[in-house]
Amino acid sequence: MKKIIYIFILPTILFLTSCSKGGGGASGPEIPCDFTGTWEGQYTGGDNGIMSGVVNSRCDVSGTIYSNNLGMFDDISGTIESDGSFYGSVTTGAIFEGQINENYGSGIWSNPIDGISGTWSMNKQSVPSSYNFNCDVVFYLDYSASAYMILNNIPYYTFYDGFGNQLGSISNQYYWNTPPPCTYQTNESTVTNSLSWTGTNSSQITATLSWSAYAPGNTTPTYSHDHIVTANICNQIGLTLKKIESYQATKK
Repeated sequence: MKKIIYIFILPTILFLTSCSKGGGGASGPEIPCDFTGTWEGQYTGGDNGIMSGVVNSRCDVSGTIYSNNLGMFDDISGTIESDGSFYGSVTTGAIFEGQINENYGSGIWSNPIDGISGTWSMNKQSVPSSYNFNCDVVFYLDYSASAYMILNNIPYYTFYDGFGNQLGSISNQYYWNTPPPCTYQTNESTVTNSLSWTGTNSSQITATLSWSAYAPGNTTPTYSHDHIVTANICNQIGLTLKKIESYQATKK
């Protein structure tokens, strides 16, 4: 069964794009940047993902992009000239080029190391008083946890969030050798949920999900943990024998 949970604990992570210096040599007055503000966008092609960040008063570009191919964030840095031409590079070797105006930017990107390329676009964002984020989460057992449950006559674990809300249960008969998707499983071999939280700026794309697993009839959890979740992706949380033993060792 899929439930929606609202959480409000807000760790932060800083994202992508900014702006550059307008021409100029070593002397002379600094030219004001016309592109300051928060920008968000995406890129597509041989890889795809999201981009977000802040343009500073010098139009320097610094921040982060998320790669769906790699399943990770990466740093980007670059410049935007006074005519709006943009050049940026990522530590993986990708190069971003294009044109920026007051509210919109677009262009092409390529990664000569991986031999892939595509296009990108971004929009300057207004500054709301708060930002809403959401993500999907899936809980599952690995083989070691399933075997431990069978050996100790534990028929199932029930999962709860940090507010005491019951999320669902998983039988000792089901385990996964690889992390499962966040889609609902008709055999109830996973527990899936949607999470929502609010932040004060667009870079607060992570939050802390507190959760616990209880055996039937127990008033203390077999395992409890604070997990960092990321917006707009499937967050896969596995329960393993190693986690259970490490947690139980702290309670002795």
